[in-house]
Amino acid sequence: MKSINDLSRRSFVKQAAAGSGMVLGLNSIVKNDTDNNTNVLSESNLSFVDESKVYFPMLMGNGKEHVLIGYSGAMGACAGHEHWSYNETMTGWFRPDTRQTPSYGVVNVLQNGYFIIKDYHAIGIESFEQRFDSFNEVLETTCHFCNIGTLRITTYLSDDSKLVTRFKSSFNTDGILIQYFIKSAPGPLKVVKNPSKIKANIQELQFTVVGDGWEKSEGKISTNSDISRIVNCYNSEIGLEVPMGKIDSKTFTIYCSDNYTILSHIDYKIEVLNGKLTTLQDGNNNPSLTSSDKNLEDAYNVSLYIIKAHQHPALGGITIGAYNGMWKNTVYSWDMAFSVMALLGANKIEEANKAMGFWKFILPNLIERNSNAGLSGASAPGGISYSGNIENASKEEILAQRHAMTADISILVWKLYLYTGDNSILDYYWDCFYEPLKFLMENCIVEFDTHAEIIRSPGTNGKERIDGKSVYYPKGPVPP
Repeated sequence: MKSINDLSRRSFVKQAAAGSGMVLGLNSIVKNDTDNNTNVLSESNLSFVDESKVYFPMLMGNGKEHVLIGYSGAMGACAGHEHWSYNETMTGWFRPDTRQTPSYGVVNVLQNGYFIIKDYHAIGIESFEQRFDSFNEVLETTCHFCNIGTLRITTYLSDDSKLVTRFKSSFNTDGILIQYFIKSAPGPLKVVKNPSKIKANIQELQFTVVGDGWEKSEGKISTNSDISRIVNCYNSEIGLEVPMGKIDSKTFTIYCSDNYTILSHIDYKIEVLNGKLTTLQDGNNNPSLTSSDKNLEDAYNVSLYIIKAHQHPALGGITIGAYNGMWKNTVYSWDMAFSVMALLGANKIEEANKAMGFWKFILPNLIERNSNAGLSGASAPGGISYSGNIENASKEEILAQRHAMTADISILVWKLYLYTGDNSILDYYWDCFYEPLKFLMENCIVEFDTHAEIIRSPGTNGKERIDGKSVYYPKGPVPP
């Protein structure tokens, strides 16, 4: 294979896209949850790369929300001095900041942690190892505690807004307690706890997340332990306390209602194209990758998980930056295009179609934005809210956008069509194909006697440029 320096820009993009498709994708194994989400995966289903890695803060997501988990298997380390941030990155449960419309950025809803208590003292973590199972979307953390043994913590975030933490002990002494708690995260929101509410024989600590302009989120902590009680934990936070035997297993679940969802007040459902997207033979929609290089295989699987973790399960948009300081948790057509090409390369047709459905859903917003500025067609702003809500802009601002990001919408329709060979895709997504091209051809091309130029805009326009800014098209036959 040629080195990068030997490749033309077009060849490099083709090889990069092909490489993304190879490294992104593998069939997911469905988690085996029970109704109350207190039983995590059976160990026979877990699949880890042999070598442990330092993941913290580990990002886990379900497309609607994300959590950042620390080295304890929770958001906070259970020691005398709690550890809630890493290189200025704060752990927590992050959701879109819906205190404003459009919703840009994320807000930290809450933080959770635990203490291992022996003789009224919190025992510190001496060392730890972590492994991530990208098949089952599970983080496994093994913590070694001074003088008492080890604790294996399995953590995952379910699709229905439950953060599940299972503890398996291998202690050399009795009399160990686990105190599991939540607390307010730094920021505008606060956790208000109501320890008086108890359900059946298992105590549940109920809470509400509140803040100015925030639609309150109801939640609860529950456990599968037969013996549990509500206590003031080692750090004075209210939480649940359960006994832990030498060889024992206990599970805690935090549920926090996702009241921010927009699905309750929009009439939208991504259509399945009469089943025609399943035309690939033998039902081979989830090809696996096996390699003698397990690190490569791990990168392939984890990359697919990262895409899934950022794709909204209903709206289909794939955001970037799931925590503060990272591009405001928005949808960028450019970045999303690489994810969709990777999904197609991994034969993930349903996910790729869902992503294209996002553009079909918000296309009226994009057309209206252009129309309000006196422009035809549809164009893509630099960043779009996960919900598809956008702000108006002037004609000058729209014409100064990166036009390649608008072209990406049409390109994705074409890619989906080429991959499936299904004409109904062009019929269904025709407006997504046509309207961006209409904007580019009618507003962004300047015709001269001998050639045409794309108007200047920041960033790359997708072809070789003259003077670093203008794209030049000699009139005549299109070169092969």
